[in-house]
Amino acid sequence: MENIDIITKIIALVSTIVSTLIIFIKLFKNTIDYSYNEKRKKLLTLKELNETFDRFGDNFRDSFIKDDLKELYFSLRTGIETNAVSIEKYIELKNKLGKNFTWKTIKNSKSYLVFKDNHIIVKISYLEQIFTYIFLTIVFISFIVAIGMIILFYNSFADFTRDILITFIISELVILSSTMYLFCSINPALQAISIKKRLEELES
Repeated sequence: MENIDIITKIIALVSTIVSTLIIFIKLFKNTIDYSYNEKRKKLLTLKELNETFDRFGDNFRDSFIKDDLKELYFSLRTGIETNAVSIEKYIELKNKLGKNFTWKTIKNSKSYLVFKDNHIIVKISYLEQIFTYIFLTIVFISFIVAIGMIILFYNSFADFTRDILITFIISELVILSSTMYLFCSINPALQAISIKKRLEELES
């Protein structure tokens, strides 16, 4: 009977944590999907306008509409918002990186990418890299603590009162949510570091 109570409480704990995480993920995905659909609608509208603006002459269309179409398509395809002039530089960077570097990697690290001498380079200080690795260590430790707490109190779940169980679940959610948030926060820096190392490898 005691084992059944333990299993029941573990299932309730895991279900609550997983359900909460799924809700957060779905909300995030819905936000991304909405943004993507809005851009797609704008792209289709611009394509229609491009056909309409044919009557105004090539100069107006070529100097404005085509660039807008190019920027929107590039944004939809890669997730990177930039001007038409810079698009070729991003394509050049991706081709140069090769290996498993994708548009997603470049997009995530965009805040660390700057233009220098007509090329895109990674600008992330040595101190920022150190702090990134420190925070990454904290992420791993926090995750281990969250899992360790479940393992440590496994045999005590049957003795937990409702209030203690709720407190335990909330503590787990806080730790896991904070860990996920911290990881998402340092992810752009991690991606930038990987790009920086790859560029240095190619130049050496």
